Amino acid sequence: MLQQAVKKLLYQENLTLTESYHAAKELFITDNIALSAAFLSLLAAKGESVDEFLGIIQVAKEQQAPITVTQPALDIVGTGGDGANTVNISTAAAILAASCGVKVVKHGNRASTSACGSADVLEAFGINLYADEAKIQSALAKHNIGFFFAQMFHPSFAHIKSTRKALGIPTCFNLMGPLLNPAQADYLIIGVANKECLVLLANVLAKMSIKKALLVCGDGVDELTTHAVTECLEVMNGKIQEKVINPEELGFKKCQLNDLAGGDKNFNSRKILDIFEGQQSPLADTVILNAAAAVEVYGITNSLSLAIDLVRESIAEGKALTTLAGLIQEQS
Repeated sequence: MLQQAVKKLLYQENLTLTESYHAAKELFITDNIALSAAFLSLLAAKGESVDEFLGIIQVAKEQQAPITVTQPALDIVGTGGDGANTVNISTAAAILAASCGVKVVKHGNRASTSACGSADVLEAFGINLYADEAKIQSALAKHNIGFFFAQMFHPSFAHIKSTRKALGIPTCFNLMGPLLNPAQADYLIIGVANKECLVLLANVLAKMSIKKALLVCGDGVDELTTHAVTECLEVMNGKIQEKVINPEELGFKKCQLNDLAGGDKNFNSRKILDIFEGQQSPLADTVILNAAAAVEVYGITNSLSLAIDLVRESIAEGKALTTLAGLIQEQS
């Protein structure tokens, strides 16, 4: 099926969902690197359709190691690839949102296009990326957050790792990570680096079993930021609604993108601690905004402004530091 799919893609024809599914099944087991590379590169050159994306996701979900979470949970994650090399905003926001009562199933990996990924910065805090399910479940139960290291839950991806690396171009798998949370997150905040991918992922999510998702594109950055107005697409009950989040209207001062710049895992972990200890900065504002979005999407508040107040209160009361300490204790 993979060879037939390549022939069809060569003529810029979309695959059906069924064709995509069967091609992906073969992709994950074939040793024909040339054929795998042709499939991924032709698909990327044409531009993935919603059905093509859904077919590949279906196979990836079938092959991942699932984990059962009984309560509704949220993941906040970026697709990466923006080249901005910021501090780990989504990871910091995830911990902060958990301190406000959001059940967070944080799914992440090591850095791919930046100096420090979510797994890297959490490792700097002392978290064991290879903690077993019991420890993850304990962290989630006691402190509202557990970290799911992508490499532990998607072993089939190792089969295509060399092909993707040899290609050296973005493929569908660069966008797929946020949709493959092994805990099946009911709520999602996904940062996307460009508007084309924003629309694609929104249409994919509209056909998936989620309660609510907010996709954000902050002027070329895969986060909500305070340096620019952020275009958003909200997905709920299979419907897509456009939104705009203007940080200045929410009381934040506009910052420069370099105010959010990150470094290695030790640098980034220190910056996150500074925020949780109450130090005010443009970076802190951006993390607060992202955490507040998670609080609102999860339904703890019915407005972003109220969520911002709750997040600030959590920092002031030391809850963010307590949540981080608890996560480290349970998943070390």
